[in-house]
Amino acid sequence: SCHPNGGTTGGETQLPMTSYMVPIPDLRGAAGTFPKFKVPNNRVITLEEMDTNCLRMFVLGDYISDEDSNALAMYVTSLSKGQTIEVGK
Repeated sequence: SCHPNGGTTGGETQLPMTSYMVPIPDLRGAAGTFPKFKVPNNRVITLEEMDTNCLRMFVLGDYISDEDSNALAMYVTSLSKGQTIEVGK
């Protein structure tokens, strides 16, 4: 619901149990920026870990299966076809 057709609804959403607002990003080209450091994780994470973070925080509240995580990462990666790779951006 936040990323229709891999795009964005725009605006921001509130991180659960905080007062922090975060932008809702466009997912087109996102796969080419991973792996990268994410402050909430305090380490470099993979695209699959980022997908799980988002789903846990905003949608499911629980971890997803490895199979679903891989499928989601493949979908997000497909949205980056032809985009410049900018690891860490």
